[in-house]
Amino acid sequence: MEAEYLVKLKERADAGKIPIKTYPRNTSLFRWQSSPQATGVYFNTPQKREEMGRYNDPAGKVGVCYVATDPITSMAESYCRQNRAFVEADELTHNQICELEAANDINTLDIGALMPNIGLKLDELTSSDYTKTQNICGFFAKNPQYGIHGMSYRSRHYDNGGYCVALLEQTDEPVKTIQMTAMNDYHYDAHQLEHWQYKTIDGEEILTELLRIKIL
Repeated sequence: MEAEYLVKLKERADAGKIPIKTYPRNTSLFRWQSSPQATGVYFNTPQKREEMGRYNDPAGKVGVCYVATDPITSMAESYCRQNRAFVEADELTHNQICELEAANDINTLDIGALMPNIGLKLDELTSSDYTKTQNICGFFAKNPQYGIHGMSYRSRHYDNGGYCVALLEQTDEPVKTIQMTAMNDYHYDAHQLEHWQYKTIDGEEILTELLRIKIL
């Protein structure tokens, strides 16, 4: 028997009443990578549930690329998810912040707004049990006719208004790489941090001042 929240999800989708968060074409998105690569776009398709992220396709058929709407959130999702208390200074010469750009409008499911519509609560979607979030992702991975290109949700590790976005693999890549910058060279000039008195904040300051991770 199918779970009640998935039955409700299908009913809402069929009625065209699912909450959508759209990232217009040319919107900047960000992704952290451990080392320089030819591209900042990577769709992962792990086959075992225990190896999957929160919003991977449980069938292991449709790849998912995890990005964020700002570089701080992308760093938090990487370093803090690993429970990093410190990083070696040399590591920051390899770690990269990838700036991406939406190739076309990206329509995502707004997970926060979806919850009351299908009878789920925040703690059910942010726990260490990824079953429900993976099943929601799997529903749209199997049903591209609904026009959902990914899931938008708040980070568990850093919430300053930004979103995490799990992009579903498509025939055409939804984002393209603009540039990749090593963490020790990175400067975030477009930040909107009210408590940061400077116009820019660099990669090391994001780690040490915002995420409270030491650099050795």
